[in-house]
Amino acid sequence: MQESNFPVINTRRRHSATFKSKILELVEQPGASVAAVAIKHGVNANLVFEWRRAKLDRKRFARVTHQPVLLPVSVDPQVLFPTAPTREPDKPAHKEGQPWNMHWRACLATLLR
Repeated sequence: MQESNFPVINTRRRHSATFKSKILELVEQPGASVAAVAIKHGVNANLVFEWRRAKLDRKRFARVTHQPVLLPVSVDPQVLFPTAPTREPDKPAHKEGQPWNMHWRACLATLLR
């Protein structure tokens, strides 16, 4: 590969925050077309869409101003499972034909005692 003695020129344009906000204000006007505004100001419409998406993301994440607070909770097993049957030691915990939700409720009630 041959090395070039020519300087590399960066053709990527950097737009100021003022320019971007001006374009976004024009795009937000009723009846405005992103493509038309972009062409008029010499930028690609995809770039304007990217700026708009970034602005919406900043607004969306800026809404969270505080951390959620966890509240204390107390659980009374008698309120949750008032009719939970007690299991006799010699009988199986689950009977054939008995719904599974009754089985896990009985197990949970036993554990919470």
